[in-house]
Amino acid sequence: MLKFDPTESTGFLVARVAHQLQQKVQEFLDEAGIEITAQEITILTVVAHLQKPEQMKRLAEKCGRDATTVSRQIGALEKAGLVKRSRSPDDGRFHVVSITNKGKRLVERTIPLTLDLRKRAMSGISAADATALSQNLIQILDNLGNEK
Repeated sequence: MLKFDPTESTGFLVARVAHQLQQKVQEFLDEAGIEITAQEITILTVVAHLQKPEQMKRLAEKCGRDATTVSRQIGALEKAGLVKRSRSPDDGRFHVVSITNKGKRLVERTIPLTLDLRKRAMSGISAADATALSQNLIQILDNLGNEK
């Protein structure tokens, strides 16, 4: 067997960081009395930053998740009145997702919490290193054939 510590591998560390961030996001949502999941606020935030309503498949790609999972989570967000689905004006066979005013207000409410978490997570990391980290992660995603 190779001499290799899997707990120090890039994939393992990225997964641990992602899991830890997701847990912290869920904690601040719970503490703030916001009754959605960390996964849902992530999707809602992506939808809030779209330039125009997006098809489910493209939204799933942007979120780095499978379309079935995103569709289920969009259903919960829609039920809560945070997003809406409508027929695509370009192609009526597809539905597009857009954020509601209620959804926008919720994202705006969570931005300070998210920025505080980001600041804590990046503490002790220089701006140059933070930029390099982001660029490297984008390169890894690109290398693996995912959209940026």
